[in-house]
Amino acid sequence: MKFTSICRQLVSQSGVRRNLSHAQPFPRPFPKHIKGPMTAHQNDLPRQPVAPLRQTMDKYLKGVRSLLTQDEFQNTEKLVQDFTIPGGLGEKLHSVLIERYNQLDNWIEDWWLETDFLCSRSPLTTYANPGMIMTSENFKSVEDQIRYSANVLAAALEYRKLVQDHQLEPDRLRGQPMDMTQYFKIFSTCRLPGKECDHLVHYGEDDDPPKHIIVARNNRFFRLNVFDDDGNPLTKNQLLQQLQFVVLQSQTEAPPVGVLTTNYREVWADVYNRLCEDETNRTNVETLQKALFILSLDKSVPKTNQDERLRGLHNTIHGCSSSLNSGNRWMDKSFHIVVSENGFLGMIMEHSPVEAHPLTRLSDYILDKCKEPEEEITPHNRFVPDPIELRFNLNDQLLHDIEKAKVNVDKCCHDADLACLWFSEYGVKFLKSKGISTDSYIQMALQLAFYRLHGLRGVLYEVATQHNFLYGRMEIVHSTSPEAVDFCKAMMSNNSSTKEKRALLQRALKTHKSDVNEALNGNGMDCLMVGLKKAAIESGMGVPDIFQDIGFESYTKYRLVSSQAPTKNPVYPSYGPLQSDGYGIPYTVYPDCLGFVALSLKQKPETDSARILQCAETSLLEMKTLLDEEI
Repeated sequence: MKFTSICRQLVSQSGVRRNLSHAQPFPRPFPKHIKGPMTAHQNDLPRQPVAPLRQTMDKYLKGVRSLLTQDEFQNTEKLVQDFTIPGGLGEKLHSVLIERYNQLDNWIEDWWLETDFLCSRSPLTTYANPGMIMTSENFKSVEDQIRYSANVLAAALEYRKLVQDHQLEPDRLRGQPMDMTQYFKIFSTCRLPGKECDHLVHYGEDDDPPKHIIVARNNRFFRLNVFDDDGNPLTKNQLLQQLQFVVLQSQTEAPPVGVLTTNYREVWADVYNRLCEDETNRTNVETLQKALFILSLDKSVPKTNQDERLRGLHNTIHGCSSSLNSGNRWMDKSFHIVVSENGFLGMIMEHSPVEAHPLTRLSDYILDKCKEPEEEITPHNRFVPDPIELRFNLNDQLLHDIEKAKVNVDKCCHDADLACLWFSEYGVKFLKSKGISTDSYIQMALQLAFYRLHGLRGVLYEVATQHNFLYGRMEIVHSTSPEAVDFCKAMMSNNSSTKEKRALLQRALKTHKSDVNEALNGNGMDCLMVGLKKAAIESGMGVPDIFQDIGFESYTKYRLVSSQAPTKNPVYPSYGPLQSDGYGIPYTVYPDCLGFVALSLKQKPETDSARILQCAETSLLEMKTLLDEEI
């Protein structure tokens, strides 16, 4: 049934008028035939439920109480009571969500995509696109760089074939296989800029899917076919020869057209339309959009006083500057593999089509393959066409647009305040010995670190997967629970005993674990809140008072965003904060150590990435003392 027909049904059945004239097509790439272990379970996945209204609002009031004054809370409580009265606005909007559940494969998927990603107008560089440093090699020359890159490409193409043939083992939650459709979205997907809201295009399931990647070097983009005439992926030697050709053809820099994609989205949307007025430019842009992915062959990253991998991470997520590597990006692409001349291997992703896990599995696959003994690259006699450079026709207006974008991307690069903590005092093994959830424990450590540095002026949240549901994305878990606040206050007080602090920690951990389980079961809070608000807006009634209240503003002021990056290889992941005065702190866990990377913005002097990680280290040490003294 077409979505417009569904909308008409919702109008007649709910009495709430909907207006979806602005909605963009939503691609859901999925192969026509389920043919392997990766997707054998796909048709058996449950659909994501709509959380109950009253219980969710009760949780909202419980969570927001500690963030408000008594008068503020009483006002918020009154708004919730008015919203949830029998037959009132809340129930009517909730009925719209139930109808969506009955008619759609996933009732929140398109709304979440639009609200959380595509309608954001911030630049993707620094502020939105996550990245990671996977390893640091010791290259002596450009030849070392491209030889290693050929190995990386070969591994990435193997991974793509596993996905195409449905041969990856499915992700699992509590032993049950999860939705795997996002794995098909990472290749040949691109975000397109719009004035008010972007949209996605995907070419991977076309009858004649793309067979090329893009190689970027010195601001130049080259189309490189990675399959021969028989449909077989190129060998490492063939890939090496192709990269050698790219190097020879890119000895000088071109105008950095790629920096246009780093600007504010509404600005890029205007420039995009001007750029594509020229037929050659339009063809080049389509070639970029259809590519499997982009390989960026970057110049050496200048030395700094920072941790070696942080230098590489800076380069991966923003290119360091328009005069260095920022022009080697097309930030709208689903992902780039970045290899610098001085040995940094990284990856950057555009977050709207996928969560991180399909790409962290790709990074593990690449790293494992690159650790294998290197085969001797032997010559071949088969003809492979040379890569083709995408040459843009740039008039004075477009050159001016590029200059303005260079100024903006340089600000984005300078704004990134990165710091890392490699905590080696203990790790998962110790926490398991105490019967403690590693995830809940780290969330409390970060909550305490934020409280130590900033007090109770913002909310910490982490992401809980919804991939256990058909086409599920994610739910938000508010780690700043009343129990977490009580724990933080006790830890910073001289009047609380060790026994009291330990009891409050255990209570906070129990609450967090329960909240995570509720979210994983589809009974989280934020999907429902997003749905209710969107249903009201699209009905033409505007935003209900409950969502314009100081309570809702305080509850959704996410100043610290955090989540675990599930990788088996030590990597440095990074993503930006949701608030300009906030932090993004992904973490990795290992048997005997824990890794953290903090990204904040220098434009806000009250934030400091190094200081909050120092506070996190202090918190981890103090919390261990509580556990060590447990009788």
